[in-house]
Amino acid sequence: MGAGVHQQAESIRYCFADVAIEPHGRRVVVGARERAASRRAFDLLLALCEAPGRVLSRDELSNRLWPGGQIVSDEALTQVIFRARAVLGAQGERIVTVRGVGIRLDADVQRIACE
Repeated sequence: MGAGVHQQAESIRYCFADVAIEPHGRRVVVGARERAASRRAFDLLLALCEAPGRVLSRDELSNRLWPGGQIVSDEALTQVIFRARAVLGAQGERIVTVRGVGIRLDADVQRIACE
């Protein structure tokens, strides 16, 4: 019984426009189609969905995407942002660069519990 309750707690979905991000299954669905996302592109999309409208600094994102204090080039993060936008297709423009600060997701994100 306890495992079922724990399973439900993990089953959340973040939705905006025609996009759904499913953390538990690490799935990204755009329209009705599942889109392939690299591990870091998925983690970036998840970070943005967890803080919609908030600017996440490049340092904050680097620390989340490359934990353990690795030295990461600015270009590596730029490539992950590019890939995340590509995964979202037409919705990729919602990932907005705030020059000199970081990036944010401009979307009304709904956090939905799934059964």
